Amino acid sequence: MQSAHKLDPATRLPDGWSDNVAPQDRHWIGKVLFASKGKLVQSLTNWWYPPAAPVSSNLPVPGPYFVRRLFLWAPSLMWLVDLRCPRCPQKSLTSKGLYNRVRLVLDMTSYYYLAAQYQECPGCKGTFIAYDSRLLRQLPDGIRARFPAVLTHKYACDQGVVAMLRSRTL
Repeated sequence: MQSAHKLDPATRLPDGWSDNVAPQDRHWIGKVLFASKGKLVQSLTNWWYPPAAPVSSNLPVPGPYFVRRLFLWAPSLMWLVDLRCPRCPQKSLTSKGLYNRVRLVLDMTSYYYLAAQYQECPGCKGTFIAYDSRLLRQLPDGIRARFPAVLTHKYACDQGVVAMLRSRTL
């Protein structure tokens, strides 16, 4: 018989995600996005949404009302795009799994998580996150337009917020 810890979908998250994902989100993300520990489900999409808060006549528990959605950026898995190494362009990057950290992105009404694929060059052994600007520039316009965020070293902001701010400045 397996222990309750083994059956908990939150244990399927990659190492490092527990530091950045809120406790109320770990369960639903592990359940819908991962088939097993660190292994993604077969059918992937960009946006993943939490389940609706349960309706009950008992006193509500606040956790389910503050869950966040997740955006998964894995262009080589979803669209089979051949990404080239920025250092040695003759080499194609290979998947190294998911990056061990998720980013928190500010949106118009709340925050959402940004998770991305990790890429490795077999030549120079360099590693790159799929949202690296050098990799984003390699994507066709239709795929690149799906990426929703503007990233800085520390912070991330949704394109909708940036568009609103641009309209209010000179």
